[in-house]
Amino acid sequence: MPSSTPVLGFEGYIYVGEVGTAISELTELKECNQLNFSMGFGEVDATMQGDHGIKSYKKGLQDFSVGFSLLLLDTQSEEGTIVLNAIRSRTPIQIHVVNALSGDGPYGSFYVFGSDVSIDGENLEAISCTCRPAAGYGVPVITQRTNGGT
Repeated sequence: MPSSTPVLGFEGYIYVGEVGTAISELTELKECNQLNFSMGFGEVDATMQGDHGIKSYKKGLQDFSVGFSLLLLDTQSEEGTIVLNAIRSRTPIQIHVVNALSGDGPYGSFYVFGSDVSIDGENLEAISCTCRPAAGYGVPVITQRTNGGT
């Protein structure tokens, strides 16, 4: 029998900073939970007359999405403030999501879109954030954490 209990879900960390911040200089955003990222690939129908009725495809667009809940605290950290300012000002930030097991994950410039505000009584508790690649800032890449993670 296995000695450890399996844990369902993704265990990872998210690092943030201003656009242009080197990957090793990004700071962990500790005020978050429900962290996830997805990477999808599309396809394009490339069927031609010579394919004799068999559909053929070419690779299509790749899509990155990062999601997390930003916990709102009385004293927001510098990293939390960076995320909140990115939502308010509609400006991108650097993000690197790191898988705790492999040490790698998407890194690039993302816009942060906030929605679904969680309210407990009269107090704001969290904002659900979805991050999508920012046009004009290069393509996100899957890369290893260079400073060893947390």
